[in-house]
Amino acid sequence: GRPSLALEACQEGRGHYPSDPEILFQEALARTALGDIAGAEACYLAAMAPQSGQHFASLDVGIRSYKSRHNLAVLYRDQGRFEEAETQWRSA
Repeated sequence: GRPSLALEACQEGRGHYPSDPEILFQEALARTALGDIAGAEACYLAAMAPQSGQHFASLDVGIRSYKSRHNLAVLYRDQGRFEEAETQWRSA
């Protein structure tokens, strides 16, 4: 319920684990709540990217696939980017 504080916590976490999918997913949720749609999109795409380097022990494998794809599709739909939304939902 406090997206500004959530965003700060995510940014601090990404200072230690910049490519951690779970942190990126949570940051995307916070950015969406704050109206930063472009930032949320970038976080979802990064959460689904192949991993390299250190990352925190993310346990929810859905974040790297269908959960991020679904949320990304919702962002695209809300922007009227229907073909991109459909692509993400089909991939999910």
